[in-house]
Amino acid sequence: MAISDAEGAMLVGECKWSANAVGLEVLVDLKRKAQVLGALGRWPKVSYILFSKVGFTSDVEALAASQGIQLVQAAELVEQESAS
Repeated sequence: MAISDAEGAMLVGECKWSANAVGLEVLVDLKRKAQVLGALGRWPKVSYILFSKVGFTSDVEALAASQGIQLVQAAELVEQESAS
């Protein structure tokens, strides 16, 4: 979680290191947690980011695209070594 009191913004994220694609239940749970964290109303602007080892289900990808949620796979974070 990252917050900016000056902007009234909160970034909430979660990382799943699993052999399975991250499903909708993870995103729903993350949003629930963000509601608890932002219950005081200090951060009306909430952004979400999910990290995954292997990727995301199609329903998560569709929802993320429509709601501006960032999705990041591990391969995007690690520079791939080129084969010799």
